[in-house]
Amino acid sequence: VALPNHILVMWGEGDDGLWTALQASAPGEAKDQTEIDTLYDVVKLVTAGEITNIADANTRADALLTRVKQEVLGGKLLAPMDCRIELYDKIQIHDARGV
Repeated sequence: VALPNHILVMWGEGDDGLWTALQASAPGEAKDQTEIDTLYDVVKLVTAGEITNIADANTRADALLTRVKQEVLGGKLLAPMDCRIELYDKIQIHDARGV
């Protein structure tokens, strides 16, 4: 499951830096509807004051969502200290996700 599965990118903070511009009402957006249907909608709000148009905000949202999806395929292994395992030993990991 990829979380967050819905990214909103707030763009164009304005000259005053207070995010009072109309752009705040139309954020860049990317979502994975399959993941939302599987679990529920988990939104991540990202502020990007340097972005000046909605197309770039959508591109940033797509890139962030793609990164989240790719991180699901990666993994980390934390194992207790075992002196029998050495640096170049081969270990086998069985992933319950079936990936």
